Amino acid sequence: MPYGVDKDIGGDNPSNVGWMEKCVSGVTGTNKRTGKPYTKGEKIAICKSQLKKKRSKSDVSDFTEVDADVISRVEDIIYEFSEKLYQQKIASTLTDSYQLAQAYLARCGHDVDLLRLVRIK
Repeated sequence: MPYGVDKDIGGDNPSNVGWMEKCVSGVTGTNKRTGKPYTKGEKIAICKSQLKKKRSKSDVSDFTEVDADVISRVEDIIYEFSEKLYQQKIASTLTDSYQLAQAYLARCGHDVDLLRLVRIK
C-alpha cells in the first residue's frame, strides 16, 4: 500500500513501505484524548512522523516501536486542529470536530505537519 512518504526521505520505496507496514501493524493502544483505539489514519500519521524522525537521524533500522513523544505529538496536533474546528463553529460538537479532523488528516495524506498548515475559513 502506498503511504505517501515524503520524497526527500525516499518516497514509497520498498524499504519505506515495508517499514510503514510493520509500524502500522505494531501501533496499539488507545488515543489518550478520545479513549478509543487508534484509527488507521492515526496509525499512519504516527508512523510517518516516526519515519521522518528516524530518517533525519539516519537511523533506518527495522521497526521496533514508536517513540512515546511521536505518539503524543501526533495526538496533540490532531486534537488542536479539532479544537480549532469546534471553536470556529465548523463542527457543532467535539466528537464531530474530531471526526472532521480525521477527514482533514486523510486529505493531507496522514501527514500531521501538513495538517498544521491547513487554514480554516
